[in-house]
Amino acid sequence: QIDSSDCSFNAAYARREKGVPTGFYTTVFNDDENHALDATGLADLTWTPDLGADRSALLRTYYTDYRYGGWYVYDDTGAGGPPDLLFRDRAIGQALGLDAQLAFDETLGGLLTVGSNARWNFVQDQKGWDALYGTYYDEHSDSFEWGVFAQDEIALTQRTTLVAGGRFDRYESFGGRFTPRAALVFAADACTSLKLLYGEAFRAPNASELTYNVGLIASAPELEPELTTSVEAVAEHLFENGWRASCSLFHYEIDDLIVRVEDPVTFELLYRNADAFKADGLELELERRFAGARRLRLSAALQEVEDLGSGERAANSPREVLQLVGETPFFTPQLLAAVEAVYVGERRTLAGDSADAYVLTNLALRARELAPGVELALIARNVLDQAYSDPVGPELVQDTLQQDGFSLALSLSVRL
Repeated sequence: QIDSSDCSFNAAYARREKGVPTGFYTTVFNDDENHALDATGLADLTWTPDLGADRSALLRTYYTDYRYGGWYVYDDTGAGGPPDLLFRDRAIGQALGLDAQLAFDETLGGLLTVGSNARWNFVQDQKGWDALYGTYYDEHSDSFEWGVFAQDEIALTQRTTLVAGGRFDRYESFGGRFTPRAALVFAADACTSLKLLYGEAFRAPNASELTYNVGLIASAPELEPELTTSVEAVAEHLFENGWRASCSLFHYEIDDLIVRVEDPVTFELLYRNADAFKADGLELELERRFAGARRLRLSAALQEVEDLGSGERAANSPREVLQLVGETPFFTPQLLAAVEAVYVGERRTLAGDSADAYVLTNLALRARELAPGVELALIARNVLDQAYSDPVGPELVQDTLQQDGFSLALSLSVRL
């Protein structure tokens, strides 16, 4: 990362290769050749010119590159083929984007923010093949999407502010959609605020979801975007002793959730829009920041997520998630030690069984200024080596899959 007075440049690259011994997609169980490799690259240039105290602007352009490769071994002896038929899967995505934003203070009653986004996905390639049967699918496409948005903060009274906005997005795959959002904020006093929030959002199906296996399955339906509507009431208070508390009640409704299912005729996996879901819940948080960069935070989320089509509790949705985070200097102010404990409640699996609740404990040591602009962190995950399993999707034979035990990771961040 490189920063100057009004320009910044960021670049990132990540590469991961992972063996997959679980027999996913009916591959041969525990075969060493079953593995996947993916890599992501990103570069962006951002300009934030100084326009004075009452306005601000941002202009950002970026390039992204994503590549995936899969090697899957199948036992094809039932169809007269070899016991170790190697299937190859490949996907490449490249895009250029431009974001622009402008904010004016004291305009139309408050802070007015307007902006636009444009993204050209000039490479959207997917291919699947093997040496015996040849190419199963070979898709090459591109797409363009854009959006505009505006938001205004209007002071209704000295203590009450209305924030209203919306955006319009246009996708080649399904057309345009407008999504509004609004917030009513009441400052009861200097330490207490109440908020009522409403918002709508959507997620467009990506290139993989739109085209994967569709050429092989004549009954594959057309995908629609996922739609989410949310209503939330929030209360926040800052106590005299420095503790900050917040309480949130929320209600979400999700329509046309994109899920992967098995085709009833060909038994191939494909993506389709599922029935509607709703979620009702409560979130609580208590936090205190102490002198010397010490802090303590406790949070709890209690929720009930229902599949409205079946009337059952949604899969992989715990009723309770609790978290405790503490951080303090360790021998020297430049070295911070942190502990995190997370409790995740029991979850329903796709088969109707349940995955047990578990508690994970993680530790971290973070050197904030190992050198100017350099941060080094050592992260120990699941330090108690807790055995736990998560529900999985229909691509696996198992209903739950055991997760990693104790692991160590080293992170290095450099800022110029």
